Amino acid sequence: MSIRQFLFACSVAVGTLVASPLAVIFGIAPAAAHTIVVTAPAPSFRHIEFIVPEDQRLPAAREAYARAIPVGSRVADARALLRHTGASCHRDKAAVMACTWSAFEPADDVVQDVVWTVAVAHDGDVVTGLAIDRNVY
Repeated sequence: MSIRQFLFACSVAVGTLVASPLAVIFGIAPAAAHTIVVTAPAPSFRHIEFIVPEDQRLPAAREAYARAIPVGSRVADARALLRHTGASCHRDKAAVMACTWSAFEPADDVVQDVVWTVAVAHDGDVVTGLAIDRNVY
């Protein structure tokens, strides 16, 4: 585990420890009800591009992010995790948050534009589904 991954895991744990007691004090539902439980930090898209063999990249990303952002997670937590892995997020539809990561990568003496797209379906506050796609231009 890198120092960056460790610090991210610590920040998630501390955020939950601080937010839950405050929620109890102020009489609101605890934040832990929909907290993403990160057993292992999701890999960055750059890591997937450089480490994972090309034919396994999309299945590996889908599996890793499905574990990291399970249905029922808070949308804000999903956005934070995706931004941490290098994606830019915005809501292009009322019920979908689109997150993208792109880079120019050399392949066979040609520079290709690689674009990862993560569509996070939600009901406003809670993740209801996740779709991941990778395109090369």
